[in-house]
Amino acid sequence: MYKRQVYKLLGGERRRIRGYITGGYYRQDKDMEKLLEEVKGYIEKGFTSVKIKIGGLSVQEDMKRLNAIRENFGNSLNIAVDANNVYDFNTALKVGRELEKLGVMFFEEPISTDLPDLSAELTRALDIPIAGYETASTLFEYRDLITKRSVDIVQVDASWNGGITEMVRIGNLARAFGLPVVPHYSAGGISFVASLHSALVIDSPIIEYHLRYNPLRESLAGEAIRYENGEFLPPDKPGLGISLDERVIEKYRVE
Repeated sequence: MYKRQVYKLLGGERRRIRGYITGGYYRQDKDMEKLLEEVKGYIEKGFTSVKIKIGGLSVQEDMKRLNAIRENFGNSLNIAVDANNVYDFNTALKVGRELEKLGVMFFEEPISTDLPDLSAELTRALDIPIAGYETASTLFEYRDLITKRSVDIVQVDASWNGGITEMVRIGNLARAFGLPVVPHYSAGGISFVASLHSALVIDSPIIEYHLRYNPLRESLAGEAIRYENGEFLPPDKPGLGISLDERVIEKYRVE
């Protein structure tokens, strides 16, 4: 029986990975004050990087939200944005120009994943890094995104992209082209831990997480998810570092 962690078996080194918190989701009851309270809560937990949803409101309204965050928390806070494929090219270019003024860390999924050539044109036109595309699945889809230079930051996910092995393959391909790999977080605890192990293998500089209440995540994988001062610690138990509790599985089982 193996007594080593998965990341060590795959050649990764023990280190901490800086985290960014994804949030800023739209809700009818979330006004500007509540948005700022949300971001403040992330900072109080030690995180200095956040990602905010855009594209669900007008460009003007979204920029008001982002400007308020920048004005309240200053340049020490790293702000990224996620558009979830909502814009056409011209709108994405317009939004990107505004994001450049704010010093945004990256612009995630500005246009459709099905338009890698247009995304490549966008990466050439903007100084802000384009990140994506989480809606791609296979190594071969990522091959096209990477070789076409459709992205500046490659986002992958162990649960969406075929497991740890496939994620590492995609990560190594990205590294061969000089592109950083930032794991995307699809909300599940086990999938996050799997991506964390992969990130330790492919030298990811930062990893995504969210702090919304998630009792299933905590019950299944909480022992392997630890962070201090905005950095995630490598799991220290064998394998993934998770001991599955059958009682938790039964509690949430759907027939």
